[in-house]
Amino acid sequence: MKLLKLAGVALVFFAAVLSSIVWSYTSELKKALQPSCQAQCGQYLGNICPGATWLPIQSYVGFTSIVVLLAIGSFLIFKNFGGDDRETRWKAALGRLSGDERILFEMLINSGGAAFQADLVQESGFSKAKVSRTLDKLEARGLVERRRRGMTNLLLAK
Repeated sequence: MKLLKLAGVALVFFAAVLSSIVWSYTSELKKALQPSCQAQCGQYLGNICPGATWLPIQSYVGFTSIVVLLAIGSFLIFKNFGGDDRETRWKAALGRLSGDERILFEMLINSGGAAFQADLVQESGFSKAKVSRTLDKLEARGLVERRRRGMTNLLLAK
């Protein structure tokens, strides 16, 4: 995710550099064409001379490229890829679990990522000892955090 945002910043920076190059190129080309415009029209009258408003195709391609780069860069910077990272990580962790660990972890994430241990004991139908041992395993894997709250534990999915 962060790599894509970094790529977006790089594209916007590149577009800024490219815009200064294209603008400079176009400006210098118009200055170089001014004597030829004066020779054709007899005098240089700004926008009256057809050569004064003419832009080379390279300038159009350059300015179009800048707009495309800015659009892609902005999209990468501001787009939230993958939605909620927490839920994505939970689903991935759930796929690696099996048996009782999967059942308890699924119950925990279905409750929003937080539940009391006593509630899991009651809802799962497992004994207190089995829930405690299974939570020990989940905690050792770094998937669950226990916080003491009165006579029970508050479980948080990481």
